[in-house]
Amino acid sequence: MVALDDQDFGNFLTHPLLENQIPIIGNEKFEFDKDNVSIKAEDGHVIFHGKCGGESWRCILRRTGSGERNAAIEVMHVADVSTSTSSLEQDIGAMSMELSMVMTQFFNDLVFELDGTFLSFQDLKVHLPKSKDAQPQILISLDITVRKFPSPGVAF
Repeated sequence: MVALDDQDFGNFLTHPLLENQIPIIGNEKFEFDKDNVSIKAEDGHVIFHGKCGGESWRCILRRTGSGERNAAIEVMHVADVSTSTSSLEQDIGAMSMELSMVMTQFFNDLVFELDGTFLSFQDLKVHLPKSKDAQPQILISLDITVRKFPSPGVAF
């Protein structure tokens, strides 16, 4: 299990080793904003942001506890003053639904490869440690498969 605060989670989402797994919608990769992450322990979810298709998006990551698919991500458009036409709203609605499905699949299928050691997502929990000045954390349960031990000196 790995405990990440909001800054750690933003760095995790933008880590170079995840580059090849970042969701693609149409021909565009989702660009995570590593500095715009908020862990809401009282609500049991994590909010993060990104850009795709020239638009800004707000993502809410929750635990489903349904067994095979333990994470669900709801993606909502972050409205801009200039985005108010009805045809654009329909496109945004369709893209929001597609992004929600793709982002949920991305997270549930996530594999972090460390030079022969593979960490795959299993489950998550939003947690508030008991210490006085503690920040909320997301606890990520990972399955580990070791095909070979990482080479000495490999930078992660």
